[in-house]
Amino acid sequence: LEGEYIGKFLYTTTVEEMESGGESFKKLWEASDQKVKNAHGRTQSGLYRYFTPAYKTLYFDKYGVPDEEKAKEYYLAERESFLHDDRALSNIIRRNPFTIDEAFRIDGERSLYNAMKLNDRIDKLSWRDNVYTVGNFEWVGDKEDVVEFKPMSNGRYKVCYLFESKDDANQVVKRSGNYMPTKNSQFVIGCDPYDHDTTVDERRSNGAFYVYKKHNSTSNFYDSSFIVQYIYRPSTARQFYEDVLKCCHYYSCQVLFEENKVGIKSYFEDRGYGGFLMYLPGSTKPGISGSLKTHQQIAEITEDYIENNIDRVYYSELLKDWLEFDITKTTKFDAAMSAG
Repeated sequence: LEGEYIGKFLYTTTVEEMESGGESFKKLWEASDQKVKNAHGRTQSGLYRYFTPAYKTLYFDKYGVPDEEKAKEYYLAERESFLHDDRALSNIIRRNPFTIDEAFRIDGERSLYNAMKLNDRIDKLSWRDNVYTVGNFEWVGDKEDVVEFKPMSNGRYKVCYLFESKDDANQVVKRSGNYMPTKNSQFVIGCDPYDHDTTVDERRSNGAFYVYKKHNSTSNFYDSSFIVQYIYRPSTARQFYEDVLKCCHYYSCQVLFEENKVGIKSYFEDRGYGGFLMYLPGSTKPGISGSLKTHQQIAEITEDYIENNIDRVYYSELLKDWLEFDITKTTKFDAAMSAG
C-alpha cells in the first residue's frame, strides 16, 4: 500500500495436469526460489516456495502432530492399487505427493517415453546425495596438452566418472600438427551446440553435451551411462566450443553434433582437433543431419535405452527432458537432443 508492504499471503494448491494449469504453476514455482533473489531481496515472482508432503496432512493426534508413518502406509497402498493404470497412478501421486518432483509428474499419456520408469528414476535420484560432482575441466599450464577436472560449486560440468589414474586421461596423439583421439571405442560425446552469441527468439538456448561411456566387457559400474552432463550458455559460442574440446581431450574421444552447426566444426579444425569430429559411415562431412528422420531415429533409440538402461541415468535434468519431449519441438529440449 503506497510503496509499503502491509501483509503477506499464503497461497496453497495441489498441482493439476501440465496441460490444465500445471505447466503455468511450474513456471511460477521456478520463479519463486527464495535462494535466488534480485537486488531488492525479492524473487522473480515476489513469492517464496513452500512444500508440504501429503503424508503430513492426513492423520493427526489430539495435539495436532501428524502421524507420518500411518499416512505413508495409506498413500502407498493407494498407489499400489493403481499400478496397472499409469495415468490414474500419476494422478494419485501428483495430487498427494511426497516430494516436489512427484507434484510435477508428467502423465503417461502425454509422454513419448515410459513415464513410469522416468518418474520412478527421478524419485530415486531425489533421495540420493553425491550422485555426481560439480566442477570444471581446465587446462593445466600453458602448453594445453593436459586437462584436469577441478571440483567447484559453480562449475559448468556434472561428472559421474573420472579416470582413477591420471595416466589414463589425456591420451591424445599428435600427428603432423593435428590431434587424434585414442579412446573412441570407450567414450563418445553427443553435442547440441549453438552458433550465435545471441538469438532472435526470447529463449536463449543452452549449449548442451553428454559424455557417454560405452559398454566394456570388463563390466564397469558406469558402462552404458552418461558420465558427464553440460547444460550451460557461456557468454560466447567460442567459449562453449572450448568447453566441449577440453572434455574431448580429457576422455580422448570424438564428438557428434548437428552438421548444420558449422561453428563448432570450424573451431575444432582451427585448433587442430579436426580428428575429434565424428564422421558417420558413408558421410563426406562430420556431424549428423538435423532432419525429421534423424529425430525419429533418436526417439527410437532413446526409447530402447530408457527401457533397458534407466537405472544407469544419473541426471534428473535429462530424465525430465525425456518426460516432456516433443518430437515436433526439438529445439526446446537441449538435454534430450544432445543425449540422443
